[in-house]
Amino acid sequence: MTEQQRILTPWHGSEGGRSFHRAPIAAGWYDAVDEGWWPSVSDVRAGCLRLPSGKSARPIAPNSVLSAVLIFVFNEAGEPHVALIERSHRSPNNPGELAFPGGILHPRESALTAALRETEEEVGVKSSDIEVLASLDEIATPSGFLVRPYIGLVTGRPDFLIDPTEVERVVTVSLAELALPSVHRQLPFPGTGVLLNHFDVGELNAWGMTGDLLAQLLTIAADGRRGDDRVA
Repeated sequence: MTEQQRILTPWHGSEGGRSFHRAPIAAGWYDAVDEGWWPSVSDVRAGCLRLPSGKSARPIAPNSVLSAVLIFVFNEAGEPHVALIERSHRSPNNPGELAFPGGILHPRESALTAALRETEEEVGVKSSDIEVLASLDEIATPSGFLVRPYIGLVTGRPDFLIDPTEVERVVTVSLAELALPSVHRQLPFPGTGVLLNHFDVGELNAWGMTGDLLAQLLTIAADGRRGDDRVA
């Protein structure tokens, strides 16, 4: 495996007059898979506990749109799965693309409240059923959004109830499938040569910010499996 396959180079760029930055993403779970790793819910929990307590916050650029997403993990038959939404084909924003539940903050609303509210609105899972494990660094997107991601865990497979005005369907996949190096690629962003994380598993084709968040989740879980502080 080449070093380029393991680490994405930090980069800056601009689009439509907006500046943005993408942090390096390490394919840190490859070595774990080579060693026979099979992701578990305990790995996700332990990896979240090992994250730094203080996450960085980017300066808010003028006209940035504050938003939040939930990296939706659920425990089915003892194995962690993720749930993503396919955006409505009538959506004005990235129609038909895969994303995590989330959306724009309401006035005086916290990022966590927004992520949980949007999750309930989009896929019908109540905030009381979600255990929030961690928050990740904010991400500034080329389209002007400043996104705060959270990792949330639900026990058992939820009964998803989608909002058809926003969501076409829910797509689920196990972390074990996502962790296979054969389903993960790093492809150049058109016109830049910058590598982005892509995942192709069955019906799931995720890239961009969603791909990067999946890569972060896998790296966190792989890091959790290395610790002695696993949580059941």
